Amino acid sequence: MKIREAALDAFILLIFLAGFFFAYFKFKSAYDYALVKNLQFTPLISSSRYENESLFQTEAAFESLPQGPPAQPQLISPQDGAFFYNGPGNLGVYFHWQEMEYAASYTIRISTRADLRAPIFKEIVKTNSFVLTGKRALMLPETVFYWSVMQTDLEGETSSYSPPRTFSVGLLNK
Repeated sequence: MKIREAALDAFILLIFLAGFFFAYFKFKSAYDYALVKNLQFTPLISSSRYENESLFQTEAAFESLPQGPPAQPQLISPQDGAFFYNGPGNLGVYFHWQEMEYAASYTIRISTRADLRAPIFKEIVKTNSFVLTGKRALMLPETVFYWSVMQTDLEGETSSYSPPRTFSVGLLNK
């Protein structure tokens, strides 16, 4: 009798683990992870109670993405009008902006024009920061630059670009 109960308990554990792995692989994309909250499996049977009952009850709370285009990220640093030394020992320019809840990626663009058309630099990144380093930073001419960021959400919708900020690069702070 003890062997039968132990075998039944092992079977229940096996079914529980199979359900867990099914849910893990079913909701494996970033989109699904962002939308599924509190996925739980509750065993409904024990070794003494198992006839005509489901083995597990699955409960999942789904959250939908906000409707409409995503919001613009708010720029954090560099502050508007910041100056960066562009010579030996230059460590680059660090850009940081507000992390958006459903962002899949961000696009940062840098231009010498206030309207940010014809950017001299444009990159898609997965995090809410970016460092312009090395040769790319040293190649920036001594001038004023404008930078802005937009986000792309999990459904591929894009925000408008954030209002631009300025920074300048040079050998001396004029």
